[in-house]
Amino acid sequence: MKIAFIVPSLANKGPILVVKDLCEGLVDKGFECKVFYFDNILDVNMPCATQQISFKQTIDFSQWDIVHSHMLRPDLWVSIRKPWFKTSSTKFVTTIHQNISQNLISDYGFVKGASTATLWKFALKRFDHIVVLTSEHTATLNGLKDAKISVIFNGRDIDFNLPADEADVEKITAFRSNFKTIIGTNSILTKRKGLEQIINALPELPDVGYVIVGDGIEATALKKLAKKRNVENQCLWLGEKPNGFRYTNLFDIYLILSRSEGFPLSLIEAAAWGKPTICSDIPIFKSIVNTDQVAFTPLDNPTTLAQTIRDVSTNSNGRELAFNTFYHAALTSETMCQNYINLYKSLC
Repeated sequence: MKIAFIVPSLANKGPILVVKDLCEGLVDKGFECKVFYFDNILDVNMPCATQQISFKQTIDFSQWDIVHSHMLRPDLWVSIRKPWFKTSSTKFVTTIHQNISQNLISDYGFVKGASTATLWKFALKRFDHIVVLTSEHTATLNGLKDAKISVIFNGRDIDFNLPADEADVEKITAFRSNFKTIIGTNSILTKRKGLEQIINALPELPDVGYVIVGDGIEATALKKLAKKRNVENQCLWLGEKPNGFRYTNLFDIYLILSRSEGFPLSLIEAAAWGKPTICSDIPIFKSIVNTDQVAFTPLDNPTTLAQTIRDVSTNSNGRELAFNTFYHAALTSETMCQNYINLYKSLC
């Protein structure tokens, strides 16, 4: 079977890493894959052939059994370039990595976000099949037939032998000496990730240090907030790091306090490490994990968040063991890959 993937770029971002992991699994099983991308950003090395194309360019779809796109621009491109009359047996698949309307409105404001979401959902009607990451996302695709929608969890394989940068380990070790508990996040720094909630809770946690791995448009605002809250000394900013999962095991507790999500790879990475984890109690997380695996905390309640951190640091109730068991059962690259293979075969 021959599969073409369409992505915006080869940037070091979650959906692109999912494609990389999926391609690795498919190539190992004898499938022929090629990744087509628009922007000249080459952070991720794919295990198969790649080719840069322009949005105005087309490819010969007939030579592929499956054309599988990811994210907005590739979906729009496929909806425009896919033949309007059936000329081959090629099937067109997309994976939706987010709650389209919620995330776009959060990132771009109501008018631009809502109009873009409407356009995207219209484009999805041109696909033979749509993959969403959780059952929670299915309900957001109103107007599309449920029969053409499948739920497939993201999966990742973690290289536990890949060390964090030595200089950063030394920084964290020195930082740790000042605190009883180290909490951490590995995330792009945007409003949607809700990281200001952690900083707002730190004044109630003088014996807790916070390590931030990542960068983004909210970095300056978050640092200003830390200064305003007089918790600068409780924060260690490491910036963006390739293979950020290398740092997860250096934390006592991992936090994911997003306001909305698709299926964060950092959640999978925390599960792979068997790390005590606290999640915001938004529906998307509750459709993936349960209270036996992680602790939940409400959004925008720093006092409750602080108490949850104290509770987990004192007694995690064995959640990390159940979380790690769940990873091996449902969140590996092998499981994800096999689920996609089953889907491709059902379409062909």
